[in-house]
Amino acid sequence: MKSLSYNNMLKLSNIFFPVSMLALLFVASCETKQSSETPRGKIFFTSNRDGDYNIYMYDFERDSSIQISKHSKTDFAPHSVNGEQVYYYSDRQGPKNIFIHDRLKNTERELFPDTADNVLPCISADGKFLVYCTNRWHGNRDLELLDLQSKQTRVLTNNEFYEESPSLHPNGKTLLFTRMFREEGDSSHAANGEIFSLNLLSKEETQLTNKKGYDSGAQFSPDGKWIAFYGESEKNWDVYLLNVAENSIENLTADSLECYSPSWSPDGKFICYTAGSKNDFDLWIINVQSKEKRKLVESSGREVNPCWTK
Repeated sequence: MKSLSYNNMLKLSNIFFPVSMLALLFVASCETKQSSETPRGKIFFTSNRDGDYNIYMYDFERDSSIQISKHSKTDFAPHSVNGEQVYYYSDRQGPKNIFIHDRLKNTERELFPDTADNVLPCISADGKFLVYCTNRWHGNRDLELLDLQSKQTRVLTNNEFYEESPSLHPNGKTLLFTRMFREEGDSSHAANGEIFSLNLLSKEETQLTNKKGYDSGAQFSPDGKWIAFYGESEKNWDVYLLNVAENSIENLTADSLECYSPSWSPDGKFICYTAGSKNDFDLWIINVQSKEKRKLVESSGREVNPCWTK
């Protein structure tokens, strides 16, 4: 297993065109720039604004949110790549298991009935594979991959550690996840979480973070050049960017709010994340280049687990 040290990561014209034509080109270029900087798409998220945790969707075109699932049990952690089929997990049938909601057909169903807990689904960009966490092997959490066509499963990790937050590279060949290490004298499973990558072809693991505290929620940017994740910073929580080529880390949010669960916009220019304190968390977006932030979705409850799709 390769490991990247934290210190290494911290190295961190009028002659040829009529005036009227130039004016048109200038206006067009400004319009193009403006439209390219406008967030678009849909964001699925979890909210308990009505008392129970259910799945919601924010639409940028309508600038409003609609409820996707409605159940007295917990529906949590939505994931989608096309905005039509939404995967999430729920305990409505007993064990926590994965459900799929088809927005076009307005139907939802349990993906595969199971006696184990299966949570935190992540669908591949081509829609053919699903990665999730399961407790079927050790009573903690390991990672499995499901071929949605053949229904065959593949065990990705099988160890004594507690693992979570699986997320696939856009090309489907690399998986990011969090592995939790129990520190001396600690009785929980979450004292120290580090980001790992797993090559699904070679099965080689690489540790990407190695710092004090809990790091999780890692996601590749659409071009695969950056990894966004959240972690502890001076007794607070922030969203970080890891430059894959340079192995350097940057604190992206760096504010007084607790920030979690980053999700990239499809064009890679924005990140949506959860921010707040105590029991009041809302959805925010940040422009990755300018660092400009704004609150996107808020309620009196918790708005968490954003997943940004087209």
